Amino acid sequence: MYENHGGIVPKEKLIAKFESRGYQVVHGFDMRKCYLYNGDVYTDSGFNLSSLDAFWHMNADEQTPFQRDLLQILSLKTRVVNDYNSFSKANDKMLTNFLLREAGIHVPPSVFIGDDFNRNFIRQIFDEWSVALVKPRSGHGGKGVMRFHSFDDFCDFYQASRHVFNNYYIEKYIDFEEHDYRAEVFNGKIIGTYCRSKAAGGFKTNVSSGGAYLPLSIPENFEKVALAATKCLGITTTIVDMILGKEDNKIYVLEVNPIMGIFVEAVLGNDFPMVDNSFRTDDSKIDHIVNYFDSILK
Repeated sequence: MYENHGGIVPKEKLIAKFESRGYQVVHGFDMRKCYLYNGDVYTDSGFNLSSLDAFWHMNADEQTPFQRDLLQILSLKTRVVNDYNSFSKANDKMLTNFLLREAGIHVPPSVFIGDDFNRNFIRQIFDEWSVALVKPRSGHGGKGVMRFHSFDDFCDFYQASRHVFNNYYIEKYIDFEEHDYRAEVFNGKIIGTYCRSKAAGGFKTNVSSGGAYLPLSIPENFEKVALAATKCLGITTTIVDMILGKEDNKIYVLEVNPIMGIFVEAVLGNDFPMVDNSFRTDDSKIDHIVNYFDSILK
């Protein structure tokens, strides 16, 4: 469980809620320091995580390839939320885009290429799209997302980075109004909604990139799209990022996050009030988590 961005508050509440129902809670370890020994995953202090009845993970900033490998093993040994299969789908932006498109959900046009590609074809793509985004396939917070207005600009980046990357995931930039739409989903239910404004003079809405939280409710049709995207990936809990395209007025799904979003009230408190009861409180989300595990374990 993350502890930055006010995470220590909901973490302590989760622990207290579980313990009040008679559960032992193992916490305070770093997955990056865990290890696999004879088929079981252990913390650096020697506790066998594979012996748990259930495992909850919610820490975006500490994700590493090694940690994801251990998550895969844990998913084979115990109940994990989110489980490795759904987590892996949502954690790969290229794969998410493919799966949602196959399910009939609007996503930005995209192309996935290796480090040796048909330049004439990609030039045509850039000419057709006018503006394109190159995105890391995993990660969060808008880190590494770059905007290009021409194929020549992309080629400069490609020449400088091809010794580091062996593939590139590129999306058409869909222009939208001043904010995005976010829906938090848990076990097939919307448990929170809000929006984020664009960074000044930029295109990203990620708070870490200069965007700002907006306590706005989102329309019902956005909620339906978010639930459909969640069902497509088979993920238990997530936060779905959406925009309304300026040109065609269509709802586009930009991302289905591999874990639940942060507890916003713990960060902003009274600066982020409820609007039309559409924003569910941190405490209600904590109750959703505890009640879910209580029901599946019973």
